[in-house]
Amino acid sequence: ARQADLFIVNGLELEIGYEPLILEGSRNPEIQKGRPGYLDASESIQPLEIPEHIDRSMGDIHASGNPHYWLDPENAKVIAREIADRLRELLPAGNNSFQQNLQEFEKLIDQKMAQWKRALSPYQGEKIISYHSTWSYFAKRFGLEIAGQLEPKPGIPPTPSHLQNLIETVNAENVKVILNESIYKEDAAKFIAKKTGAIVVSVPMSVGGSPEARDYVSLMDTIVNKLMEALRK
Repeated sequence: ARQADLFIVNGLELEIGYEPLILEGSRNPEIQKGRPGYLDASESIQPLEIPEHIDRSMGDIHASGNPHYWLDPENAKVIAREIADRLRELLPAGNNSFQQNLQEFEKLIDQKMAQWKRALSPYQGEKIISYHSTWSYFAKRFGLEIAGQLEPKPGIPPTPSHLQNLIETVNAENVKVILNESIYKEDAAKFIAKKTGAIVVSVPMSVGGSPEARDYVSLMDTIVNKLMEALRK
């Protein structure tokens, strides 16, 4: 960060625990908030799940909304435009390259979106369970419904009573898939699966989250393909 020209954050308080330490420790005035070298990638996103109020009893709630917006591929194009615009501002000489790369990325996402929608279109309205409140943007984009989370509250590990309630939900609402983010243990998901017959699907939620998720497109390919295969079963 001391040598960076541009510091990009996901925003919506996702980096709240460590961003201030990095910025202060960098002693780099160009990447501080309010400077051109600081970019909050969420600035043009329409956040979901903005809480009306917050208190400690609610768990790890983000005041500005759900921060997992990159899992909607249409938001990936918004992020890319934000980054390209800022790069052009910081390095005008690279304008043509930045614009060309942006156009190629947007074209690729549009092509892949058509494939991803075709893959999941037979499962419109299907309900899924997740570990954390990770998949709201993804579910909205692809017509799925989140029936519940393994966490009773964000950041709070599953409790026996909550898992029992989820078992009842899975059975009552015919939930077929538990989409377990690969950063979390599968114990609770497998417990519910054993009791209900649902299938546990472990997927990465970000680039680098698994060996096959090498970049944004392969991340989304991995999520869509694994979810589609489970729903098909």
